[in-house]
Amino acid sequence: MPHTYSDPHSFVDTHEEEGFDVARDSSGDESLALDICTEVPSRTEFPTRETSDVDDASTDSDAAPENTVGFRCILVMAAAGSGDRNPRGLMWDVGREIRIRFLGGSYAIRRDVIRYARMWETHANIKFRFSPTLPSHIRISFIQENGSHSFVGTDALTVPEPHPTMNLAVTSLTSPTEFRGTVLHEFGHALGCHHEHGSPDARIEWRTERVYRWYGKRGWDKDKVDEQVLRPRAHSEVTQFSLFDRRSIMTYYIPPHFTRNGLSVPRISRLSNTDKQFIGRMYPYPPDRQVRVAWCL
Repeated sequence: MPHTYSDPHSFVDTHEEEGFDVARDSSGDESLALDICTEVPSRTEFPTRETSDVDDASTDSDAAPENTVGFRCILVMAAAGSGDRNPRGLMWDVGREIRIRFLGGSYAIRRDVIRYARMWETHANIKFRFSPTLPSHIRISFIQENGSHSFVGTDALTVPEPHPTMNLAVTSLTSPTEFRGTVLHEFGHALGCHHEHGSPDARIEWRTERVYRWYGKRGWDKDKVDEQVLRPRAHSEVTQFSLFDRRSIMTYYIPPHFTRNGLSVPRISRLSNTDKQFIGRMYPYPPDRQVRVAWCL
């Protein structure tokens, strides 16, 4: 049975990080479930994030849903990917220290990235070490035009330094909700998780023409929409996956008029219970681990 943590209110303790005085936040997150997959390479142009569109679920219009936390990141896969030699797919070794370096970003932005990334550590037995000097496994850029994207899991090791393995399209003007959701989503990819809407268990009945039309206006061609949004992964392509969780941080915002069966996904900016349980199974802590829990009535 996976570890679960009851944490309805956050607690904060100070943690010294290389060059940062970071508030380590393990607040209760609500919304995510993850697929561990392998895919074909997909590093191409990235659409910019749109935030001005209007969601009209009752019409057949091209109006796009407001995408404040509707992730449209690109999964970037190495050509080789994972194979039969590694039954855990693209996951890191349990308990491993993953070294991370920032390629730009202000002090405040870096501080918040660290704060939100550490939410994964509460549930996964891995350790993020942010350092400006040590050789790194993950490198984070902040190029707005590229959109948010990340290599998946250990595929980041195929990228030579100093090239980035993750891009976060966030700024000082990004809302706290979108900022948190973006960081959690991309670090989910960095830990080896794929988009939840591509799960073999998703069974989403898409209105494909509406989806093509909407993404097409944002620079994505049909092949890219198929790869990143519409095509479910076959069971033979994945190593681990949970039952479909529409509250997963790893899924896109899906308005009802994008589907024929009325399935929709709200804007997600927190980890769901399934996400926490799933990542805890993939990166298990020792059974005797002591967990600090904040209780409230």
